[in-house]
Amino acid sequence: MNLRLHFILATAAMMFANSVCAKEFCDYTNTNELARDKNLPIRVHRFLGDKRVNFFHTGVLYEQVLEGLGGPPDQIHSLTENLKMATACRYHSCDEKAAVIFTCPGVIQAVGILHFDIRPGHFDPKSATLTIYAKELPSAVDMAFNVWRESIEKTSNIKIVKDVQTFWK
Repeated sequence: MNLRLHFILATAAMMFANSVCAKEFCDYTNTNELARDKNLPIRVHRFLGDKRVNFFHTGVLYEQVLEGLGGPPDQIHSLTENLKMATACRYHSCDEKAAVIFTCPGVIQAVGILHFDIRPGHFDPKSATLTIYAKELPSAVDMAFNVWRESIEKTSNIKIVKDVQTFWK
């Protein structure tokens, strides 16, 4: 077999092994590892429900959050002893991003999605919204989203408005 086919088969085997042998969310070191966990879509869906939005496109919110977690990853950060934050940008659209904050072993506490106004005639590449979904917003979670937002503003030269949603289903 040629080298390309070996690479494809090896990559598929690694992805299959990671998805079948799910770890606890807190065992992962970066967001791509977490994004490949077979339990992440189930838990994000359970947390967010079937709400439809117009963030990356018109569609179901939880699917767009998963898209936002599926691109180039960041390291997963510990916020407290039992609270972690995973962030990444959307594949082929790194201006759009998502984050999930969870307690160990993997209970989702909050989800954030950085998006632009995609309505015709309203798009502004220098103005985005960070929409946060959290049933409660403890200070550690709020502070983590603020630090993330400020870091993105500084490195991307965009203004981000924070919108917190505590009831959405």
